[in-house]
Amino acid sequence: MKQSCSKSVCPKSPTFERGGIYLKNVNQTAQESAGIAADVITYYGLTISQWFTLVAVIVTLTVGIINLVSSLTTNKRTVFVNAVTSERVKWMGQLRELLSEYLMLTTYYEQRPILKGKEQTDYFEKLIFLKNRIQLHLNPTGDDDKKIIDLTEKINDKLFKVYKANELLDVPEADRFRFALNDNTVFKENVVKLLLELPGKESTSEAYNDFNAKLNKEIDSFNNGYKGDYGYSLRDDLASYSKELVRLSSSYLKKEWERVKREAKKGKFKK
Repeated sequence: MKQSCSKSVCPKSPTFERGGIYLKNVNQTAQESAGIAADVITYYGLTISQWFTLVAVIVTLTVGIINLVSSLTTNKRTVFVNAVTSERVKWMGQLRELLSEYLMLTTYYEQRPILKGKEQTDYFEKLIFLKNRIQLHLNPTGDDDKKIIDLTEKINDKLFKVYKANELLDVPEADRFRFALNDNTVFKENVVKLLLELPGKESTSEAYNDFNAKLNKEIDSFNNGYKGDYGYSLRDDLASYSKELVRLSSSYLKKEWERVKREAKKGKFKK
């Protein structure tokens, strides 16, 4: 049932009217805010959906640029590492071939012929050439490298002595004394000193015997020294050095190969 009232009982409520005014102000404010938002969203003539599209394009472009730079950097490093790895593998192959050829020329065996004349000259030229090539392929400051370099020097020195000893054997016995004088400075000096003490014609046989004993002693000393330098010990040392070179070279090349594989896998290399 509708309640009725007179103006005196139910006067017009100012609160309600004010509430109406308040609601009207809220609606007006919302409309103004919506208008401002619409102005912001349509700034530069773009709608909200167009702004979202633009932001998505910018994000996609940025990600693409980052990926491109990263890809170029990675590819550049990969190409560099691959180039270095390829060169190292090539270097290892060259060093292996040089060592094989060098060992073929230097390994001692009983039936190995002694070369003469031009063949001997060509042999030593090849020997020196290979030794230098091997050393140029190695690092003079590396521990294993220095061991290989030292062995090639020793092997070449021993081979020169082998041919020098053979040269003495080719000298007729009557001329070997003269050859020894020209070949060994110490022996020559000692003999000259003895000759200065050579007894005169009036000397006794005892003085001559004493002189001959001293001269024979010098000759024996020379022979013993020559045998020590150019005898069986020379052959044994040469064989030992060759075996050691094979062992060191195999170990060295294996280490280098393992290092190349690690560097290729990690994409980094050591200088």
